Amino acid sequence: MHPQAKARRDAGMSQALLARKLEIDPSVVRHIEAGRRHPYPRFRRLCAEIFDMTEAELFGEEAANGAGNRGHHRRRHSSVGTHTKGARHEDESHDHGRP
Repeated sequence: MHPQAKARRDAGMSQALLARKLEIDPSVVRHIEAGRRHPYPRFRRLCAEIFDMTEAELFGEEAANGAGNRGHHRRRHSSVGTHTKGARHEDESHDHGRP
């Protein structure tokens, strides 16, 4: 269990209530606790205040030093198959038959 989730549960707080306190969507709390999203600095700081713990206790030393925030905005899906019907790929637009 994620240390932040344990602290939340120990405080008798639901994900929805924590989300309201943080003024964020409850899905963000779910994703962070499930490990599908890295906690951003404001989330880490406010959780530390709410649970009276350090960021390192809740999210580990790496997150407390700011390193845990890298890459959380990256998309994880491929662009394969995303072009529209009739659109030409760059390599299709060249006249390969010319000498």
